[in-house]
Amino acid sequence: MVAWHFHPQLEFGQVYEGVGPEPAIGAGRQRVARALRACGVRVTAGRSLEFGDLCRAIKAGHPVLVVIRNPGADCRHWVVVYGYSRIPDYL
Repeated sequence: MVAWHFHPQLEFGQVYEGVGPEPAIGAGRQRVARALRACGVRVTAGRSLEFGDLCRAIKAGHPVLVVIRNPGADCRHWVVVYGYSRIPDYL
């Protein structure tokens, strides 16, 4: 989704092959960042983003790719944050 946001002409296979996720464990930060850069997306890696950081990035037109763990899930999952609300518990 992040690559398509900036380059809608990209095909899914092009991005997926660039990431090359491991079937059992998926893909880590470096692998995802490298694949996005190869697709022409500027990547800034960071940790511990706070709500204000996300708001500033989104207001500037930059979707944010984050890793989440849903309660009760067995694994983490990459998601794209492209909007927010100031109502508590809504991101």
